[in-house]
Formats: sequence, C-alpha cells, structure tokens
Amino acid sequence: MCDMDSSVIEKFCNITGVSETEAEHYLEAFNGDCDEAIKAFFDSEDATNLDSPPHGEQTSQPVEDSCGHENVTSFSKSSSANKPKITTFSSLANKSDDESDERQAFYVGGSETGGGGQQVLGPPGRDRKIVPNPSQSPDVFVRNLFQAAKGKGAEVLDATKYDELKSKSSKRLPFSGAGYKLGDDPNATPQLESTASCAPSSSSVSEQNVVVKMWRDGFSLDSGPLRSYTDPEASEFFNAIQSGQIPQELIRSAGGGMVNVMLEDHHHEEWHAPPTPKIKPFSGTGQMLGFPLPQMVSTEPKVTENAETKKSSPVSVDDSKPVTQIQIRLPDGSRIVVRLNNTHTVGDIRRAVVSERYVNELQQFLQH
Repeated sequence: MCDMDSSVIEKFCNITGVSETEAEHYLEAFNGDCDEAIKAFFDSEDATNLDSPPHGEQTSQPVEDSCGHENVTSFSKSSSANKPKITTFSSLANKSDDESDERQAFYVGGSETGGGGQQVLGPPGRDRKIVPNPSQSPDVFVRNLFQAAKGKGAEVLDATKYDELKSKSSKRLPFSGAGYKLGDDPNATPQLESTASCAPSSSSVSEQNVVVKMWRDGFSLDSGPLRSYTDPEASEFFNAIQSGQIPQELIRSAGGGMVNVMLEDHHHEEWHAPPTPKIKPFSGTGQMLGFPLPQMVSTEPKVTENAETKKSSPVSVDDSKPVTQIQIRLPDGSRIVVRLNNTHTVGDIRRAVVSERYVNELQQFLQH
C-alpha cells in the first residue's frame, strides 16, 4: 500500500461518507487519483441502486467538482427538498448560465447542523422543459410561457386570422327567449317558434374567444382588470396554458362550451385601463299609461294656393265658361282649393277631394 496523503483521505471520506479504510482501498486502486476514485465509488453505488430503490432522500450522482475545490455552505435536507431539482428558467436568456443552471446540486458528507460538507453537481438533465415561473422577470416569464404553449401545439396566428377570431368574439347573438303581453298569464309555458332567421347556430352559441394579454405588471382577460402573475389563481391558470389545456376558470365562464384562448404579448407595456364607453343619454319623450295621447300634428309640408291650383284635377274645367274657386277644410286641418265651373255638382267636389287625399275616399261627407 502506498503512503496516502491524510488530507486526500479525509476529503474522500467527507464526500462519500465511508470509513478511512474503505477510502484508502479506493485511492490505492487508482494510484491516489482522488477524482477517479470518487467516480468509481459513485458508479458502484449507482449499479447497486438499480436493483433496489433508495430509501433516503439523498441521491448519488457522479461528481463533477475536483477534490481540490474548497468546501461551500452546507444545506439541510429539509431546505433542499423544497427546491426544484432542475433549474432552467434562465437557460434561454443567457447562454453563459447554462453550466450552473442545468445541473442538480447535492449535499454530501458532514452533518445537518453544520460541520464539514461539500456541494457537488450532478450530470446535465435530459429532456428538460421550459417551465414558466411568475417570480422571474416579465421578459423571461412571458417568453417561456409562449415557448411552452407552442411546445404543446399552440398555433401562431397571422394578423388576418387573428382579427377574424377577435371579430367573432365581438358579435352579439340575437335574443332567442320568450316574451309576454300585458295581461298574459306569466305561469303559462311559452310556446317558442324558432325561425331560420333568428335561431342562432349551435357553433356560434357554444364558442367563445378569450384574449389573455400579458403585461409588464400582470395580465388581463380581454378588457378586464389587471391581475398579478403571483396570485394562486394565476398559477393554476398558467399551469393549464403551458400544459396545452384550457383553464378551468374559462371553461366555467363559457358554460362548458368551446373556448379559444389567444395570448397577446404586451410585456414591454404597462397595463392601462380601457377607455370607458360613452353612453348617449335618452333624448326622446315618454308617455305614462293612462295619460291622454298628444295631439297628432301632420308632418306633410304646407302648399300654397297657387301650387294647389297647378295640380291636375279629375274634374275638367272649361275656362271659356264662368270659373269659381272653392276652399275646402279637411279633417286633419289642412285645406285644398278646387277650381270648378258653375255647372259642376257636389259629386265633382267629392272626386276632387279624394284625388287630393286618398284617405278620404272611405269617409262620409256631410253637407250643412
């Protein structure tokens, strides 16, 4: 057995947790090469763990750090168990951070309350997925959310198709309920008569489009209020989106119908409240039930006497004979002037009145 440096044996024991005798055995087998000895030790442990799963929380991984590194601050099992095993949130933002983000940190040796110990890094993770984290900056969170959604089959829409979907969501469906007349029995079952013109199609009733706008300081649904990324409900909301599913919140609001979720990237903008729509007040007049009706005023333009005489009349007038003019007041308050000869009768006057106002054809004429 060659003489081994006591510091190398001590470091091997601190990392692997074995006795000095076993440490000397591994170091002697590799001619004192601490790195190769530790790798061989963990390789043998991995082969053993394939047959029987580990019972403890600590997982053995190949060592990446050399024995010459200084010891770092130790972590207790309770605190390390709550942390994610793989950190991948900044892998897209900075390529230089990949080396530190894609390896799993383990604590080996020492005691949980202090003492010697060393943190070693495991191998890079395989099949890593981008997991959006609301605690990250809006740039990273929104970018990772879009990438996760596209990885689950989300479609990138062009401007034309996107405007078409938004226009469908703004269309209002016609009223398809039942109405009652005054005096009808409200307890009676209404008989609905659906027509092709007013009955909405099944696709338009069961489809709803929701726009999720991602702002710098939060997100909003359509033109709704601002919501924080860190709310518990928001965490469940975005977990469903990154998994390629419709959030339950939107399914409940749609009554179980089909929901189209569209994401809009506004992470470079601050949220601003949508403008309040201007409501034009009612400017007409109303009538209460039981009040007398207002006087009906004719909206027909008044014509002058000369214009009345120029109209063609069904009564022929002979200008070579004596001619007279008769002014007639109609029931609606208007007047007409009829040119007649002295030989015309009352029947001719009636025909002249009817030709001016056809509504007077069915009325009775009284002579005083």
